[in-house]
Amino acid sequence: MYSKIIWADLRMIKKGFINMKTSLRNKHMDLKKDIKQLLIYMIYIIVSSLTFYAVHVFLLTSFLDLGTNSLIREQHVFLSLLVLFVYGMVAVVYKVSPIHAAYVLMGLLLAKMILAGMFVYKLGWLDDSETMHKRAVFLVFYLMYSFVLVLMSSKIIKNIGSKE
Repeated sequence: MYSKIIWADLRMIKKGFINMKTSLRNKHMDLKKDIKQLLIYMIYIIVSSLTFYAVHVFLLTSFLDLGTNSLIREQHVFLSLLVLFVYGMVAVVYKVSPIHAAYVLMGLLLAKMILAGMFVYKLGWLDDSETMHKRAVFLVFYLMYSFVLVLMSSKIIKNIGSKE
């Protein structure tokens, strides 16, 4: 009786290895396509970041005193790098384990929120009441970057059901 169970398990393991070889071969063939798609989405993120930066510099600074251009550039570089990192990590996790991509996205969004809070704290904006408009503008752009991140990541996460 035990030998039948062991042989059945061995057959399942062998079948799993054969399926894994086929799966790895198919993944290798799709790797170029996936990298191309990842780069296209990252270019979308970079273009949207440049658009947000242009709106911030050319439109908002003409109406509000929002600080120097270096401070504005620092904010947008920080937010852009966070978004690119989170998107890249979600894409990598999706390739390794598609089921866990949504969990990684949620965890990295939480980490992104904590890092943004630390960024605002580093600038000394939490205790100063005169910088309320700077915090509000930073929050608006943080939310816009988060929207772009979720929009791009949702394209990955939508494919989870179709890949399994």
